[in-house]
Amino acid sequence: INGVVGAQFFRNIIAKSSPIFWTIHDMWPLTGGCLVYRGCDHFQEGCQACPALKSPFRFLAALDLLIKRDLCKGGRVQPIANSSWTARKIAKSAIFRNVEDIPVVHPILSQEFFPEDEISGEGAKIKSRFKIALGARSVTDEFKGIPQFLDALAARPTLAAKVEVVIFGDGMLRIPSGLVVEQFGKIDGDRAMARLYRGVDCFISPSRMETFGMAIAEAQACGCRVLAFDVGGVGDAFHPEAGALVRDGDWGAMLEALENEVEQADVFSEARSRVSLEIRRKFSPEKIAGQQIAIYERHFQKQSQAEH
Repeated sequence: INGVVGAQFFRNIIAKSSPIFWTIHDMWPLTGGCLVYRGCDHFQEGCQACPALKSPFRFLAALDLLIKRDLCKGGRVQPIANSSWTARKIAKSAIFRNVEDIPVVHPILSQEFFPEDEISGEGAKIKSRFKIALGARSVTDEFKGIPQFLDALAARPTLAAKVEVVIFGDGMLRIPSGLVVEQFGKIDGDRAMARLYRGVDCFISPSRMETFGMAIAEAQACGCRVLAFDVGGVGDAFHPEAGALVRDGDWGAMLEALENEVEQADVFSEARSRVSLEIRRKFSPEKIAGQQIAIYERHFQKQSQAEH
């Protein structure tokens, strides 16, 4: 149902009398059609004169947002954020501005994601280079920053000579000269994804927009170090001992952080295990389900009190 005027289809499938709990993972529920945050705050007022649409179609964004606003009026829809960053955006939106309580419930981490040392019979792998992974649903997506990272790494030949790069996700990229890169394409299933994380030393997220950062949580759960741009809700997924968060767009700082990971790889072994355990507890099915159930219970308790 995503896309401009997609809310009309959403309206058609919702029962008139039921309370709605809407867990928000991207910007679409808050805007006139945008899925990612591009720095445009028109959604706070109504998406009039949308800069992403060409005339005479700019009115469609405002229409889509108006439909969502009408759908959510009267407090019938309870928004639930996937991160504290998303919660702040929800609170500022024209659609949910009057909602008093916006709970945060992070995504559930699959139990397939755990470190290599918990797999019986698997020993340490001998590696000649420090192995890093980058990935996205589409590796050519401009917001994911993977081609830009490769160009930045190629411009540091001394560092590039120490690392091997693994790329996963739909699409194929042009690889700059001087880099050792393996492109895996799309990885199907959590088990296969977990094996990839266990086979590398560090996961790098040069994404310019993430409302949470599920891949970051998955990588940490598998004992993988993480470097990422500090954007959106990434901070909610990141453990402070797992690596480094870097200012958005600072490629120099990102590569310096990678250099530190390469040079200090042996020092971080204890932190890897500790981070993995804490991340798996934080995003476990039991903990997240408990948070979700508590939201339902609060809602119906308030409803009961209002009726009596």
